[in-house]
Amino acid sequence: LIIMIGLGSMLFHGSLRYSMQLLDELPMLWFALACTGSLLRRLRGIESAMSIVLVGAGLTVVTLFTVQHSFIHEVARGLMSATFSGCLIVMAWGFTALVDKITYDLPEKQRRMAGAVKQ
Repeated sequence: LIIMIGLGSMLFHGSLRYSMQLLDELPMLWFALACTGSLLRRLRGIESAMSIVLVGAGLTVVTLFTVQHSFIHEVARGLMSATFSGCLIVMAWGFTALVDKITYDLPEKQRRMAGAVKQ
């Protein structure tokens, strides 16, 4: 997935074509969805894999197989942006919560060594 993001970004920024823009954005959406699903499962016990696959696949199919300026395509692009924004919010919360959890779970000596607790 990381390689797909890199290749898509290279193709888009090298050509500035709309089809290449989708090859840039869709892997980033899938990566954000995967991170969100992983964080929700790890931190809240929410199994969201099927929902994430359905959202990602639905947006990918509609975006790739509709005419660029059609109403349905524009709606899918808007939903894609909203989904990505929601994923970024969940990731910001999740990464902060993970750092707090790791810091809390460390023994006192290791926290002092890591500089997490001021002496």
